[in-house]
Amino acid sequence: MPKKWRNNTIRDRHRAVIAADEPPCAECGRAIDYTITDQYDPWVFTVDHVVPLALGGSDLLANKQAMHRLCNLKKGDRLPGCTTSKQRPAPRTGRDSTYEPTTALARGIPADQLPPGVTFVTGRDW
Repeated sequence: MPKKWRNNTIRDRHRAVIAADEPPCAECGRAIDYTITDQYDPWVFTVDHVVPLALGGSDLLANKQAMHRLCNLKKGDRLPGCTTSKQRPAPRTGRDSTYEPTTALARGIPADQLPPGVTFVTGRDW
């Protein structure tokens, strides 16, 4: 499916309309500092799509809301109230996901002497 280009003029107009009322963040409810100009500041004003474009939402003003950048990044392409948008990958199984004592033994470290949480040891002899 070809990418649908969005109109920057309409985007900027919608952004200005939303910012004019200075609403609080739709995700966390805290006030947004509309004077921040650094686009990478986590508390800068961003426009979020209530129903994400990736899920078939429209690019109309009625489908947009104010959010902090950090809150918008956390929400991602989820619908309001959803905790996950995509199914998590299945846990890894097989040789790479299990501890093999021979790996540690090959480095000369007995398996019972590994620190807690260490499942393998790698290294290079240069």
